[in-house]
Amino acid sequence: MDNLTPLFSRLLINVTEYSTSKSNLGTIIWPGDSQVVPKGWEIPTNGKRLKIGVPVKNGFNEFVKVPPGTIPNSIVTPFGYCIDVFNAVMEAMPYAVSYDFYAFEKPDGEMAGDYNELINQVFYGVSPFEFALAFTLLIIRPSVAFLINNTILAEQNYDAVVGDVCIVANRSSYVDFTLPFTESGVVMVVPIRRDLNKNAWVFLKPLTWDLWITSGCFFVFIGFIIWVLEHRVNEDFRGPPSNHIGTSYWFSFSTMTFSQRERVVSNLARFVVVIWCFVVLILTQSYTASLASLLTVQQLQPTVTDINELLRKKENVGYHDGSFVQGIIQRLGFDPSNMKNFNSTDDLNELFTKGSANGGIAAAFDEIPYMKLFLAKYCNYTTLEPTFKTDGFGFVFPKGSPLVADVSRAVLTVIEDTSCSTQAFDAASQFPVSSKEQISLVALRPSITGMQTSCKIHVEHGYQNVIVLPFL
Repeated sequence: MDNLTPLFSRLLINVTEYSTSKSNLGTIIWPGDSQVVPKGWEIPTNGKRLKIGVPVKNGFNEFVKVPPGTIPNSIVTPFGYCIDVFNAVMEAMPYAVSYDFYAFEKPDGEMAGDYNELINQVFYGVSPFEFALAFTLLIIRPSVAFLINNTILAEQNYDAVVGDVCIVANRSSYVDFTLPFTESGVVMVVPIRRDLNKNAWVFLKPLTWDLWITSGCFFVFIGFIIWVLEHRVNEDFRGPPSNHIGTSYWFSFSTMTFSQRERVVSNLARFVVVIWCFVVLILTQSYTASLASLLTVQQLQPTVTDINELLRKKENVGYHDGSFVQGIIQRLGFDPSNMKNFNSTDDLNELFTKGSANGGIAAAFDEIPYMKLFLAKYCNYTTLEPTFKTDGFGFVFPKGSPLVADVSRAVLTVIEDTSCSTQAFDAASQFPVSSKEQISLVALRPSITGMQTSCKIHVEHGYQNVIVLPFL
């Protein structure tokens, strides 16, 4: 016991040299050299963070936008509706998933290909030309192509793709999509024709010319019937022939305002007058309602009624550049020379303004989320049937990825938590913004990130009017 006393004293002295004060404690380093508190078990990713590819767009940046001036193949911080939804889905995952966003762009800042080529980066990590070249060399000269194939096909460029990527059948053959998080379908948008011909003769428009002529003939006929039934027994309908004609027709036409002053003596004439007054009442009420509608409600009619009319007149139509919608239009029978592409809502409005005869378009086809954004910004257009069915926007993962099922469940969780909160509102009344009026899409997530936080993200980027896009 005596031999242990010096050892115990030395241990006690060494312990007292270290303070347990919070100010003297450093940051906790969790397994994996991370300073973030673990959320739960993490799916194995070979020690790497997920590399998420993001499209670089020249238009419709409300869905996804990469800040300009980024360095190619470097981590970026994109923003937009799709990014907000993906971040919310990752927060709803049952375990932690580490990821970084990378812009799919060339050194000059342009997108490095279309959406199919972006998805190819998840499928085999190279462009179709490079893959075909490597595959051909492998067949023709296996000994020479071995090193080339190993270099090209060694790894994928991206572990997933996040953006406004639509789920279509041919793409699902090479990659896996999660459940969609937007409304699905492709619609046709056409301009609205406004009836602005409100001149001095507008009071004649509530009734057709046939009805005007028929009504006038009936007024003359009823006047004649009343004269026949009354002139023998009623002194008001006697006198010179001119008095007979004037009194009869005055009585008939004055029933329009129910201001007739002549007495009706004959019972048969009274029966005719009652029936005629009922007909006049219906006629005058219908006329009043139609005239009020013409004067107060702006008459809006689409300039095009169906697709067959466009095909028959060989009108120009528009489609979103780089979208699969181009194939749908071609299958409908449109000639490629009559197809114009657009990249943004402003481009689409400019094409509509020119018109088909001046190099513009008469109608446009695109996915519902894009067209809802366009209609929210420009109110001079409307959608027409039919709606071509698609599956909406989804997140892209490699074929057989174990993340797909869990991410899809998280998408459902986000949809169920926010579906009751999707409604349109104007953020200008809540956040003063000095920049010009723009449109943005915001997903309300009160149970995950909060409505105010989501709105603030977009207002800081200069968006004033905020419109909510429902998930489904």
